[in-house]
Amino acid sequence: MLTKSISIVVLVFLFLGCEQVDRVEDVAKKYQDDTTEKTEKISDDIDQGLGATSGKELYNGTVNTSSCAGCHGSNAEKRALGKSDIIRHWEVETIIQALQEYKEGTRDQYGMGSLMTGQVKYLSDSDIRNIANYIYNLD
Repeated sequence: MLTKSISIVVLVFLFLGCEQVDRVEDVAKKYQDDTTEKTEKISDDIDQGLGATSGKELYNGTVNTSSCAGCHGSNAEKRALGKSDIIRHWEVETIIQALQEYKEGTRDQYGMGSLMTGQVKYLSDSDIRNIANYIYNLD
């Protein structure tokens, strides 16, 4: 982006003269600032997660996520793909830790690391907490 700005300044200097360079530099800086602001806004939106208020919605995949229930069962009673632990009676903090580690790519239980990382990478901390609370409170 900086290279593009410098190229514009050089072209203006060659064609219009010195007095126009300062004006073009101002325009180029504003363009760069606008782009940075938009990038930060997108990043903020991603950090906010999926915006779901319900762990149940997140767990069951009703809000643009894959379903946890598809592999773990509707009541978290299954071994996912016949490999994982049954997560139904895990403590909230244990679930949060596991999901955070999968999200960071630092957990690989039963060879499920990359699969789970793909499942949780867009979840916010709030989303993860909501899912953990929902699983913990299943009857």
